[in-house]
Amino acid sequence: MPDETLTKIRNANLGVYSASPVRLKEDVSQEDEVAANYRGRLIYELLQNADDAMVGAGGTSDRIVFRLTDSELWVGNSGRPLTDADVEGLCGLGASTKGDATGPRRASIGHKGMGFKSILEITAEPHAISEGHAFRLGADVAFESVAKLFERIGQPVPKKVPAMRFPFELGRRPPLWDEFRTQGIRTLFRFPLRKDLSEEVRSDLAKQLIGLPVTSILFLKHLERVDIEVEMTGHQRVRAWRLSRERRTNTRWAQCTGLEETGLYRVEIATDYDETVFLLAHDADVKIGTHRGGLTSQVWDGIELSEVSVAACVEQARPVPVSPSWRVFHIFLPTGETCPYPLLVNGAFSSELSRRDVRISSDPNDYNRFLLTCVARLFRDVLISGLQEHGASAGEVLRLLDRECEPLEPCERDAGQALYEAMKAELQGHRFLTTEERAGSLSLGGCVVPPLVDDESFGADFRALLAADAEWNGRRFPSAELRVRSHTPRSQSITEQRCPLPRRYPLYSSLPAPTRSACCRIRRDVSKSILFSRS
Repeated sequence: MPDETLTKIRNANLGVYSASPVRLKEDVSQEDEVAANYRGRLIYELLQNADDAMVGAGGTSDRIVFRLTDSELWVGNSGRPLTDADVEGLCGLGASTKGDATGPRRASIGHKGMGFKSILEITAEPHAISEGHAFRLGADVAFESVAKLFERIGQPVPKKVPAMRFPFELGRRPPLWDEFRTQGIRTLFRFPLRKDLSEEVRSDLAKQLIGLPVTSILFLKHLERVDIEVEMTGHQRVRAWRLSRERRTNTRWAQCTGLEETGLYRVEIATDYDETVFLLAHDADVKIGTHRGGLTSQVWDGIELSEVSVAACVEQARPVPVSPSWRVFHIFLPTGETCPYPLLVNGAFSSELSRRDVRISSDPNDYNRFLLTCVARLFRDVLISGLQEHGASAGEVLRLLDRECEPLEPCERDAGQALYEAMKAELQGHRFLTTEERAGSLSLGGCVVPPLVDDESFGADFRALLAADAEWNGRRFPSAELRVRSHTPRSQSITEQRCPLPRRYPLYSSLPAPTRSACCRIRRDVSKSILFSRS
């Protein structure tokens, strides 16, 4: 029996081209542009597509599976089966089933579902199989219908037609569908690899799956399981991730099914050989207000709420800098925009189609700059206290502010610079550093850190000679207990140019080398103040 939804979509698109034949060239051009803009981000977009499918149907084991062979890529998810609206979204550029049914409109992930068209990078004939629909797409299967239409209306038959606008019944479902259904998969995509796909591109696809960072799913809303099977010549690998989320409620941690409410989360991502734990602060209700600089009215009109998150990696309840390769801004998925801090930063940032960059305009009400300010406030108000409740010392928190560059040195990218400026402004007066007076605390702007020396043996004696409330030029000395308990020291140290006092001048010996370096550098970096000196 013919699928009426597929017939309706084909007839609707033929009607558009009959009324305006020029639209066909525009649609072909737009498909080519989308495939080019998303080049290299195919896996990320398929992760997002699966996460979207979990809305309203999610649990604690929402799953996506990838299976790559020499000839095809299979991708299945356990979300809701494809609805009529989903099929229309897959078959029409700019169409989408995302969005909130009630309440204020929220910034959503991506650009109206266009990311799914990124599969045209690797396939010419995508197949979609679900419980209610099974169809194939492609320029070859669409050509006959379009050619007949153009002949009938007296137009030259086009040489190229859109690949994603004419769904045809698939007929018999493939045997693999039954296998995946027994595993809870409710929608399955098959992407036969293009015959003209180079060996380099095939190899890169395998490497992307094998090397996919665990942070790829950290800020997605629903996914808890990722299974990857690569069975390609020269690349053989099986990977499996399991993600669990807990949200802090009053004084306890409670398991939750998604990252949707404002609060503090503990997220564990386990693989076959290790486990990575993150403490994550999330603000789900950022009011945009007048901060609309850089937004396009077509996409953002009526959007009232946005969201931001910031996460730290923790080991044995202690924060540690994230891997350098993970240090990028996220628009729910990793971008190509470097983060200046060893933290993971996420937000519903405005970006170009492929979400590689986070752009900052000169508008004082720039939207992206505003979100980065919200990130800094979230770090200050939620993540710092969360880390310290876990047992993190002030020194360990400070390490998360180490940009590993000269104090006041500008960031290479505008987004990084905007976050840096926001962190300076928001942390200047925030009291989280310990003092020798146990009842009090210090802000970065209110403490003094002596310059560093090579010989650590005099530092403890020096601090012991000072009163608990010792000051210098109106600034107080932090506690000698300010330390990082375990961190691999970096070879770089503070030089005489950074620290004008003679190198014989003592410093806290209780501070390990990385913390001593970080404290001096970060204290100057954040507050711009002159440190302890002879002047």
